[in-house]
Amino acid sequence: MSEYDQFQPPRVMPKSLRWVRGLLYAVGILGVLSAVLYVALFETGAEELGALTWGTWPSVVALFLARRVHRGNRKTFIWIVVIASVLIFMALGALGQGDPRGLTSLILPIAILILVNQRAAKSYLKGPR
Repeated sequence: MSEYDQFQPPRVMPKSLRWVRGLLYAVGILGVLSAVLYVALFETGAEELGALTWGTWPSVVALFLARRVHRGNRKTFIWIVVIASVLIFMALGALGQGDPRGLTSLILPIAILILVNQRAAKSYLKGPR
């Protein structure tokens, strides 16, 4: 059997997963851009830079995951769920501190969780690869 006999056509990424990829890019770009703008506009010390680093790491991971969604494996699915959950907990923490922006910060991670748990997206990500 030659390598041509084993050819499999490329899988088509479901629409919900394409939305997840776009939302992951949005989360990543917005998070990194807001941190860069904060550093550029305000005087930052070591404490602020530490807080920015802590607040930005999920955005950087979201950018990394957005680049890997098309590969479709279980690890990517698990990491998308983990990062969306972390972002939800961070937004709830902001709400608990009285920051009303925490409410708007809940929208994208909840949308990501809903879309990634749809049947077509799950079968693509958890399927054989």
